[in-house]
Amino acid sequence: MSGSGESSDMTLEGRLARPGEFITDTQVIAGEYFGAMGIRLLRGRDLQPQDTARSARVAVVNETFSRRFFPGEEVVGKRFGYGTDETPEWVRIVGVVADVRQIELARAAEPEAYFPAAQVPEPGMTLIVRSDLPFASVASSIRAEIASLDPQQPLTGLQALSERLSATLDQRRLSMLLLAIFSVGALVLAVLGIYSTLAYSVAQRTREIGVRMALGAPAGGVVRLVVGQGMRLALLGAALGIAGALLLGRVIGGMLFGVGAQDPGTFAAVVAVLLGAALVACWVPARRASRVDPLIALRAE
Repeated sequence: MSGSGESSDMTLEGRLARPGEFITDTQVIAGEYFGAMGIRLLRGRDLQPQDTARSARVAVVNETFSRRFFPGEEVVGKRFGYGTDETPEWVRIVGVVADVRQIELARAAEPEAYFPAAQVPEPGMTLIVRSDLPFASVASSIRAEIASLDPQQPLTGLQALSERLSATLDQRRLSMLLLAIFSVGALVLAVLGIYSTLAYSVAQRTREIGVRMALGAPAGGVVRLVVGQGMRLALLGAALGIAGALLLGRVIGGMLFGVGAQDPGTFAAVVAVLLGAALVACWVPARRASRVDPLIALRAE
């Protein structure tokens, strides 16, 4: 979630490729990285301590790597090499792990290969610690342990993963908050509009309602009449709103995570809220209409 990463051209054994045709993101790991990050091993094996600089080159790949470069095939046991040279250094795939989002939550997983640090040494790496203890306690223990190993070793960027994730979502949270505020405002205006329209309609139809009630129309029938009139308009508006949302949903698709821009459950919940608000806005003038005194209504100008 640092916003940066590394990728590399590669050659697939037995396949001719143009430069840039086969590209994979790369990660260099050591120890119990997959366990610490909660990344599930799906097939094959994890990287082991015996995967050293003297042993054959190996790597673990993710599901997207397997699906994109070896569709319909078992990827464990296949080989790939860096670059497009005629004699690349071949790396054997020994396992497949689940996809994760390395750069940001909104970006789908890309093909990814994990290499053992003993075979691909890096000048600088990130230490990851998984613990059930409070962050402050873990942080002090990490500082003390590193200081005991090398007092001159600087320790920078010490941060809980939840904080790192939160920082990547700040902009989206702000956008969603503003969108929610405007949406609530629009809902309130819609409810007031429905109420005002129906209240005005009831006032204009006072004589008609009085005549209906003088002829024996029950109060419940008057309520159903007024509510039915308002809900027909609300249902028409909801239908037009769904059509518009289906057309424009992709505009906010990049701001969403864990839910699609055209998620049926979300659509159903929003329509239910809007129709519920419209029902309340219709019911108040309907109840008022049902209490009209027929004699007063018939005398009204």
